[in-house]
Amino acid sequence: MSETDKRARIAGGIYLLSSIPGFFSLMYVPNAIIVTGNPGATIANILRSETLFRLGVAGELLGAVLWILVVRALYRLLADVDRGQAWLMAALGLMTVPIMFLNG
Repeated sequence: MSETDKRARIAGGIYLLSSIPGFFSLMYVPNAIIVTGNPGATIANILRSETLFRLGVAGELLGAVLWILVVRALYRLLADVDRGQAWLMAALGLMTVPIMFLNG
C-alpha cells in the first residue's frame, strides 16, 4: 500500500468516525426531545431527559473536534497534489468549526 493510499484510508476513516456523533446529535437527539410547535413539551422533554440532552451537546462538540482531524488528514492527503488548493480547502473547512461550536 502506498503512502497516498494510507493517507486516503486514514482520512476516510476519520470522516466516517466523525459522522457517528454527528448523526446522534443532529438526528436522534432532536427527534427524541423536540416537539414541533410545542415549546412547553420540548422543555419538559429536556428536563425529563437531561442526560440525553447533555449527550447531544457533547456529541456535537465531539463531531466538531473530529472535523478538525478530518481537515488535517485531507490536507496531508492533498498537499502533495497542490499545496495552495489544499491550504484553501483546510481554511474553508476550519471556518465551519467555530460555527459548529456555537451551535453545540
